[in-house]
Amino acid sequence: RIERESAFSGNIDDFEIEGVVSQFASLASFRVDGQLVNAAGAGVRFEPANSAFVRDGARVEVDGELVNGTLIAEEVRQRDGEARVHAEIANAADINVANGTVRLLGILIRTDASTQFDDNVLNNPNFGIGGMVAGDFLEVRGVDDGAGGVIATEVERDATDDPRLRGGVTAIDAVLPGRSVTILGVVVPTDANTSFNGFPGTVNDEDDFYAAVQLGDLLDVRDDQDGDETVIDVADEIEFETP
Repeated sequence: RIERESAFSGNIDDFEIEGVVSQFASLASFRVDGQLVNAAGAGVRFEPANSAFVRDGARVEVDGELVNGTLIAEEVRQRDGEARVHAEIANAADINVANGTVRLLGILIRTDASTQFDDNVLNNPNFGIGGMVAGDFLEVRGVDDGAGGVIATEVERDATDDPRLRGGVTAIDAVLPGRSVTILGVVVPTDANTSFNGFPGTVNDEDDFYAAVQLGDLLDVRDDQDGDETVIDVADEIEFETP
């Protein structure tokens, strides 16, 4: 066990810290695991671009320069997000080792040096983008980048399971036939057999769902295995989540 009892002090040109935000007053004054941070500079880069994710309780990674005990941020990245994508890699062309990206369900998944990789199939300790092949089932946790992609904080290779998609609703088509919601750019069809769970109020069927669902709602979608886990054909279950 290693525990730091107080914030760092002095000056350090290249400083990086990951932790939970607390005592957020503004971008000019908040703490990450006790370290005072100023991220109000004009050139600070945020990932995702909307800095609203910087708030008490959020997990972030901050790079910058430590000046007189204050971390002057150059880049702030969200490290724990609400997006989930579980699916098989459809084609070898969906893997781009040079760019550190992979596509699942058509969604561009971006990884970086902070992404944690875990291999529960071959137990390869060096597993990463370069070790992926078409047909691998990946479970991705990350952050919606606001452009239909996901910035991955965790990637696991696992045994094939139900395709899953979790994110905010960006479009709703409630007109019969062919109703659907769009999440992370993926059109998710529903039908009379889709089950709906966890919604405020009474949502027992598809009609109730489309009367209740709103843009921005956080939904968790599952599609039972059917031999093609590279797509979500029709949602078998949709669960309402609280951000």
